[in-house]
Amino acid sequence: METRYCLVDIDTLELYTNQFGGELPPMTESQIKEYFHEIDIETITKKYSVKLYPLDEKHLCRHCKTPLAKSDIDGYVYQCFYCAEDFYGIEAIEKDGNIYKLINTDTKDLFLGTEKAVIRFANDKLNDKGKKWMYLYQDRLLDMGFVKRNDAEVEEITNIELAIKYLQTVEDIEVVEIGDILKELQNNEVILLSQEE
Repeated sequence: METRYCLVDIDTLELYTNQFGGELPPMTESQIKEYFHEIDIETITKKYSVKLYPLDEKHLCRHCKTPLAKSDIDGYVYQCFYCAEDFYGIEAIEKDGNIYKLINTDTKDLFLGTEKAVIRFANDKLNDKGKKWMYLYQDRLLDMGFVKRNDAEVEEITNIELAIKYLQTVEDIEVVEIGDILKELQNNEVILLSQEE
């Protein structure tokens, strides 16, 4: 897939607008050349004082669902010029890959995350339990294959199958694979799980 770009006015640092004041949508290099009637990108950037930000098609804005650009601001990972907002890595919506919905059966909190985020969430929960919990629940963990009889330490959860098994069995969190993350975000109040270290 050809890279699409967000066109930003160098002087105002806002989206480049057309002659009618409308914001230009994300465009490929060939579309940009056609729009400006120029043969190369360098000429366009200099002549029209525009900067091209490549868009990450796998990470979307949680508000307008447009692909995000890398942020120029320290501490932030992405930015959406269409919403004029910067995002931490955990705030972006991941478009590709399996997405899982986690429902806490007690609090009814709803979480959404990628496979990597769910595995990290399960490990965080496991690490929070501590040694006392390990002693109390050792038989349950043995049955699930997390610990060996002569091993006092829990192995790190490294795959989604173990993460789901752990969360459903020990934490009482229902885990469901979903296909449409955008629909879930529009219809529910959710917490996006972090996959960042």
